[in-house]
Amino acid sequence: MSRLTTAYPYWWLFMVSALSWAYLISAELSRSAHSHHPMSATPIVALSGSLLAWLMMVSAMMLPMLSGSVRRVKIMMPRYQHLRLMPLLVSGYAIVWLIAGAVVEVIRGILYQLPYIEHDVISPLPVGSLAFLAAAVWNNTSSRRKAVFACSSGVPMRISGWYAYRDTVYFGLIKGMSCVKACLHVMLALVIAGHNLWLMMIVTAVLLYERILLPRETRLVSWMCCALAVYPLLIWLN
Repeated sequence: MSRLTTAYPYWWLFMVSALSWAYLISAELSRSAHSHHPMSATPIVALSGSLLAWLMMVSAMMLPMLSGSVRRVKIMMPRYQHLRLMPLLVSGYAIVWLIAGAVVEVIRGILYQLPYIEHDVISPLPVGSLAFLAAAVWNNTSSRRKAVFACSSGVPMRISGWYAYRDTVYFGLIKGMSCVKACLHVMLALVIAGHNLWLMMIVTAVLLYERILLPRETRLVSWMCCALAVYPLLIWLN
């Protein structure tokens, strides 16, 4: 076990990701078994619930992307600092994704309050298909490719004093911003398509595969988005 944890210091990221997947699957099964009419909630409660769902989605899909950063912290930092620094790395990473989720939810709430946007009019349209097509277009831009390569880069970090803590949080923030730039468009497409668990699993597998292929460029994510655009379209046509 000691050799395993030494060779794979990021094992706990995959464990937390697996627990998040288990929660999402159990929540989906619970909703299917106990379907009921949604209860009215205050905006604060609704926003809190949406952010919780967003964080669980990020935890399940994005935490494995931090495996290279955790290995870098393990190599660069003294051993006695590992248990304190690695949670700080994840905290900085999660803060960026939380801010991104809050912005998305606030914008969505504002859009639904506009008088000329009716949820009953938009929901029958194949917006999920359009979202994945837009994600495929954005995926081919130079900004997205630069963000993907930035996800595998590092930053200088000091190994002693409070500077080590500050630099680790900063490293997590940098990783979070790079990941948001590289993956937010696909996450938004999933949210618009309705948080389908099978789609989330496919996207997670392809994004991890893309990360493993670095520094080689891959267009697999673009092909995936085009293929996933067909699924909401078929549902809409039926």
